[in-house]
This record gives sequence, structure tokens and C-alpha cells, in this order.
Amino acid sequence: MHSSSSSSLDRPKMNYDVFISFRGRDVRHTFAGYLYDALNRLGIKAFLNGDDLHGLFQIIDESRSAIVVLSEDYASAKWCLRELTKIMDSMGTTMDRVLPVFYHIDPSVVKDQSGTFKKSFDEHEANALKEIDDQEKEKRLKELQSWKSAMKKIGNHTGVVITKNSSEVDIVNKIANQIFDVWRPKLEALDKNLVGMTSRLLHMNMHLGLGLDDVRFVAIVGMGGIGKTTIAQVVFDCVLSKFDDCCFLTLPGGDSKQSLVSLQREMLSQIFHKEDFRIWHENHGVEMIKHRLSGRKVLIVLDGVEERRQLEMLAGSTEWFGPGSRIIITTRNKGILNHHNYDEMKEYNVEELDHDSALQLFLKHAFGSNRQNTDSFMDLSNEMVEKAKRLPSALRVIGSFLYGKETTIWRETLKRLIKVDERSFF
Repeated sequence: MHSSSSSSLDRPKMNYDVFISFRGRDVRHTFAGYLYDALNRLGIKAFLNGDDLHGLFQIIDESRSAIVVLSEDYASAKWCLRELTKIMDSMGTTMDRVLPVFYHIDPSVVKDQSGTFKKSFDEHEANALKEIDDQEKEKRLKELQSWKSAMKKIGNHTGVVITKNSSEVDIVNKIANQIFDVWRPKLEALDKNLVGMTSRLLHMNMHLGLGLDDVRFVAIVGMGGIGKTTIAQVVFDCVLSKFDDCCFLTLPGGDSKQSLVSLQREMLSQIFHKEDFRIWHENHGVEMIKHRLSGRKVLIVLDGVEERRQLEMLAGSTEWFGPGSRIIITTRNKGILNHHNYDEMKEYNVEELDHDSALQLFLKHAFGSNRQNTDSFMDLSNEMVEKAKRLPSALRVIGSFLYGKETTIWRETLKRLIKVDERSFF
């Protein structure tokens, strides 16, 4: 994908990762459609359809990159040529990268404007020359030259060539993964000893959409002990440098109560590094949050949200926060997200660790760095992992308890886990 460096000053908001330009009747329901779906599955925000040319130009301005699918009849459509000219003019100003895809066509046909492309340009020229009005004729001929120039530029770019013998599925996946790697740099835990975090960070990376200027809420949902807080903390540590201000707010759970006013005060205090926020009541706190944060790019984690009112008073809407802000919520209660203010909420439902990762975590706490004498405990360890439901918090607690203990204690502990499991089953 060809890239061009550009200043971030005075750039429009980036609302799309990719703008896909294509000739509809050629590839809408085949390659372009498959590519859009593949990008969407990875959390890459792409734009595919549109009829209003002015609206399309604005979307191109709001796109970080473009994929131009150059098929046999691409040059026959004026709107495709206008899109292409806008894309190439945007390189180095609002747009950073463009990738040409030569779909069932040789790149030389595009570069040299031969074959069907020459035929299309000849027809556009003939139609322009038919204009009776000299000013209109000159205008159309000038536009034609801009189309040819844009076509030559993209023809000189290195791109992807798809022949009739190519595996389109493989190419679509390769392009989608390439785009993902460019726009979603890998999130890596600072603590390399964390187990099972790679796949969880990948899911979060897909949901967060870092680099786009929309305000985005991401909910991490799952049962207690499954690792929601750890995921949120790792993500927070990975990406906080990308934001103007940040806050990791842990909400009191269970019978521990803390007023919403005090939570509002604590959130603002963390963000602005000051203690003297005077908030008289909850609605006053809401207005203060909106007033102070509406123009700031913030990263906020609300860890342990149990009630919708907590969410409404701390992060009631995307309109409260500045462009590019990300609000991460951890909760066991998926029902709190069922509200029109959170219709666009991205949701990551955390699953249990796979058996191998769960076993690795358990052994880490049960034996520490001394793994020489684990063979005689492996059958018991495997059973422990499954009876503990592969929940990270349970594995850490049980493993730490069993550290240095004799086999008899291990067996007694397993029996207790089996009894707990049987009671929970019924």
C-alpha cells in the first residue's frame, strides 16, 4: 500500500479507515463486497456505497486510506473517475495511503491507458467535444485531463493483481490483514508474564478503532473472575499515550457504596490532576463533565459498572467527549447497555481461557519458576483447571494456595472443588 506523509494540522476528522472505490456492476457483489465484509469482521471501518458525489468527496476527506478496485469498465464511469481524481489529489493532505487492485486487468492497461481504458477515455473525449457551449466544452476537456493524470498516477503505484485464476478469498484476507496491521498496531501487554492475553488484546484492538476520530464506547462483558479488569488495565496501559487525558475509575462493588457525586469528582480529579472539584449534586456533575471533556480526547475506564445510572451519570453519551475519545466499561450486567444512548456500543464478551492457557496460568502460581517436579501433579492440575471453570482469578487463588503443598492437600482441594461444582450444577 503506497503511503504519503502529511501533517495532522487542519485535517478533517478521520471517520473511516478505508474508502473503497469500484465500478459497481463489475465487483459490487463479488470482490468489493467480500473485501468490505472481511474488513468489517476485523473492526476496520470501511465505506463501500454511495450515490451523492459531494457526500462521497467528504467521506474521502474523512478516510485514512483508499482501495481502488480497477476493473475492466472502471474508466467508463464518470463518478469512478471523479472519485479517483479526488483520492489522488488527497494523497499527502488528508489521505495517507492508497492501494490499487488490478482486477482481471493488466496494470499496464491502467498505466498506459490502453485497451478498454483507452476506449472509455476516447468516448469521454468525444462526448466532451459534442458540447455546443465553448466554456462547457473546455471545462469537460480539462476534467478529462485530470482523470487521465489521476489514472496514470495510480497505475504507477504498486498494487495487487488479481487474475481469473487467482484465489480471491486468499487475496481478500491478505489485503484485510494488511490494512489491519497498518491501522491497528498490535497491542502488547507490558507484563510479558500475563497468560492468554494475546487473543484478548486482539479482540479489544478490533473494537477500539484507534486512530479514528469517532467517540467510541467499548464494553467488556463477562462473569466475575473471568479477567475483565485485567484486560481493561492492560489496554489502558498500552494506549494511554495516544490520548490527551486518561482515567481508570474503579467503581465499588457489592455492599460497598460510593455516591455518584464522589465518583464524578474522582473521575475529574484523575483527569485534571486536581482535588478541588466542587460538585453539588449529580446533575451538576453531569454538566461539569460535559463542559470540561467535550473538547478533549480522553481515555476513560469505568471498571465494575453494576447499574445503568452509574453509566448515565459518568458517561451518558458520546456527545460528552471530544473526538477520538474511548470509554471502556467492564460489567457483569449486560442489561445496562440496553439503552438508545449506547446503541453504537462495541461489546466484547469475554470467554474462558482455553485449557492450555488456563493450565499454564495455574502452574505458574502453583509451582512458580520451579517446574521440575510437576509431572506427578499433571493429572490433578488438569482436573483443577476444569473444575475451576478456567477462570483466571480462581486459578490464581487455588494455584497460590497449593504452592508447596503435598499431594494429599491437592486431592482434598480437588474434592472440595468437585462438591462446589456439583452444587452449582443443580
